[in-house]
Amino acid sequence: MQLKNDLVPVKVEIELSEKEVCLLRMVASGLCNKEIAASMKLSVRTVKYHTARLHLKVGNGDHSRAGLVIFAYEHGIVKPKGRE
Repeated sequence: MQLKNDLVPVKVEIELSEKEVCLLRMVASGLCNKEIAASMKLSVRTVKYHTARLHLKVGNGDHSRAGLVIFAYEHGIVKPKGRE
């Protein structure tokens, strides 16, 4: 039984709130949790919580910030500089 041949590509749409998109953009721009918290008027703990929820929502199993950055670029949430 070869499951590899039975796989069908599936595009999954993920709905993100405005706050989640804003957080994702800040993570992708390289801001640390403290900077994000100050900008969004949240506690650092709340930023960590929302970031952890984003990891789950976008399927970033390793919970790395790099995974969120890749997701943001791949889904057009942020664009490379010079291509805006």
